[in-house]
Amino acid sequence: MHYSKLSLKQPPVILLAFASARNDKELRFLSEEYEQISKVLATASKDNLCEVVPIPYATLDKILAKFREFKDRVAIFHYAGHANDYKLHLETPFGTRDIVYAKGFAAYLGAQRGLQLVFLNGCATQAQGELLEAHIPIAITTKNKVSDDIAMQFAVDFYAELGVGCSIGEAYQRTVSLLQSRKRAAKITLRDAPLRPELRKREKNEWILQTQSVDKQGADWSLPQATLKPLYPYQLSVEPKFSAQPFPEQRAYTLEEVAIFWGRDYEISDFLNSILDEDSPDFLLLYGASGVGKTSLIQAGVLPRIPQNQILYNSVVTKQPLSIRLLDLIENNTLETVDNGLQYIVLDAPLPSPLEILPILKRFISDTKPKVKCIISLPTSEVNRWAKTITTGTSFSYQSIYLPPLSKWGMQEIFNGLENKFNTRFEDNLTNQVISHFESDNTAPLTSLFQIFVKRLWEKAKNLHNTKPKLTFDLYQKSYERIWEDFIHEQLRSIDPKGHESGLLLNILKDSLGNTATTQRYLPKKQITDEYPHLHLPIESIIAQLVQKRLLSDPAQDQLPQGDFIKIRHQLLQPILCQLLMNSSKSGQVVRQILQHHLAHDSILTTTELTKVETNLQTIPPLSDAKNALIDRSRRRHQVKSQKTVICAWKIGIALGLSLAFVFFGGSVFLFVFLMFLVGFYR
Repeated sequence: MHYSKLSLKQPPVILLAFASARNDKELRFLSEEYEQISKVLATASKDNLCEVVPIPYATLDKILAKFREFKDRVAIFHYAGHANDYKLHLETPFGTRDIVYAKGFAAYLGAQRGLQLVFLNGCATQAQGELLEAHIPIAITTKNKVSDDIAMQFAVDFYAELGVGCSIGEAYQRTVSLLQSRKRAAKITLRDAPLRPELRKREKNEWILQTQSVDKQGADWSLPQATLKPLYPYQLSVEPKFSAQPFPEQRAYTLEEVAIFWGRDYEISDFLNSILDEDSPDFLLLYGASGVGKTSLIQAGVLPRIPQNQILYNSVVTKQPLSIRLLDLIENNTLETVDNGLQYIVLDAPLPSPLEILPILKRFISDTKPKVKCIISLPTSEVNRWAKTITTGTSFSYQSIYLPPLSKWGMQEIFNGLENKFNTRFEDNLTNQVISHFESDNTAPLTSLFQIFVKRLWEKAKNLHNTKPKLTFDLYQKSYERIWEDFIHEQLRSIDPKGHESGLLLNILKDSLGNTATTQRYLPKKQITDEYPHLHLPIESIIAQLVQKRLLSDPAQDQLPQGDFIKIRHQLLQPILCQLLMNSSKSGQVVRQILQHHLAHDSILTTTELTKVETNLQTIPPLSDAKNALIDRSRRRHQVKSQKTVICAWKIGIALGLSLAFVFFGGSVFLFVFLMFLVGFYR
């Protein structure tokens, strides 16, 4: 389900026009219709979902003036008064009848870009086919003549349902059901202008909903969707817990953190629409890439809006194994506590094989009351296996629901949450720039990474202005690289402090980088394993932890090319890693730089450099032939130099001894020997 996500500063307008001219039959329920509609929409209006604008004693000029005043904000036009198949009866300034012909008026309404619904609550307005021809998305009209009181009640019921968050289609269906359950007055005024004989027949349901599209897609429109509040109809079933921090880091949101879980309102709304429908499938499989936020969506988005006594089992919070928990439910007869409702089993990764779980669930997911549905969070790679197992040899049904990466609108909602809940200010256009920067990385889900960055930027702003932090361009530009450098160092240190300090982990990441700061490289995992056979930790364990920390990709969950490949998970971290490698003083990077420098200049390593290289060979991959030759050549050169140094020392010592002998003993013999020694020394 897709909706237009426009940024609305003002809510949509519901324009209510009422007309009953003096020379027409009096419609006594018009004023009550206006009062009751205003009453049932009062809460929605207070919550800024809509603005109700009435036009009593409606003239054509008054209606046109309101359309011009509110322009494209008018979403619903409601008319109540006398009508027939080709005209509406409005009023003149003098209270007399003013006939407005349907064809021309429909063309004017069709030109209103924001208009979603035209509700003509008079007699036989269905025949005014010009409404759909004028490209008005939805029209509610009447098949023939309608009673004044029933017309009033139908309109009030419809807007009452619309005001609590129902879509136009849902509100219409509910109102029709209510209409058929109400008693009708024996004698009442009709809202008809003179009708042709074929339109005078009364039916059980005189109102009909018509849409432009065959699939009735326009009927999905609702006030919460139009005002970017899709969760408005769903009440919380848990008490939100106040948090001093806006986001958790490197973990999923919990049930109590619903108040700070922002950016996924539309996805939550769509998911709730599925699981709250009793006719929806038995299994709902939520899938998406690793790190996209599946667990958080269920735990902090969906479950807090379901009555907690309807959740039979939640693997995230219930440590008891599923099989034991379900046996307890059977013994305690817990399934009978919710009458005619739905109950839910929630399973999250890591999961056993579906072949192990399905037999346990078989007796719970059935046609018995209350019906039990199973919500399962899965990596993308597991969806097909689960779907195939569910549909093979069972009568179970399933629906797979894809969770996309965080959208631009979702990122903006996160900033809105900071502004509203944490009293945060933003320099003009800063949020747009940050969002654009993150949007440019389409290589992996950015949900957790975006929240980590925004939280840390917010913390820096809070250190500057504790009561009312402000995020500015200057702070953003100064903090960007430092935030990511600190983040990378923290993740590497948590994996292996020794490997981090030596530079080993940075070197493993370097092998996954492309040739530049912006190109990415797919690297076979076996190549990394073969390059580090000497590690004190298994390379598979290190790679798995780098994947868990969102620094490397997950080959299966991210659907990389066939084979066991790895790569840097987020392209926007690649320039930061390149900079870290270039400026690192850790031995792993220094050794690589030393060898690369001397190879490029065809020079020999100094003694200090040779010692550092030989001491830290375990922090780099096995050396190439050229690097081995460089080290051997440097080692031989220093060995020769060392030998010469020893010989020189011996010669100097002998010379000093002879000099002392000459001083103490004198004599021409010693002088001759000393001179001969000097000749040999200088040779």
